[in-house]
Amino acid sequence: MKQPEVVLPAGTRIVTHEVLESTTGMIVHPKHIKARRPNMHEVIGGWVPGHGGDVYWCQTREDGECAVYCFTEFELDKD
Repeated sequence: MKQPEVVLPAGTRIVTHEVLESTTGMIVHPKHIKARRPNMHEVIGGWVPGHGGDVYWCQTREDGECAVYCFTEFELDKD
């Protein structure tokens, strides 16, 4: 996804990419890094402070687990 012109709002539905990028530089709890999965339908819950709106915390629709992704690791969900 190209960098959004505005911070994406909570409730925005996304699909993560098949290949996820490095998490180097992400300042978040390790459990949210471990929760990251490729090809997941997720819902944005908000942006991660300290990352300038580039990193979002998201919840999977299937299990409600919280993960973090950079905007370059997902696309808007059209379903």
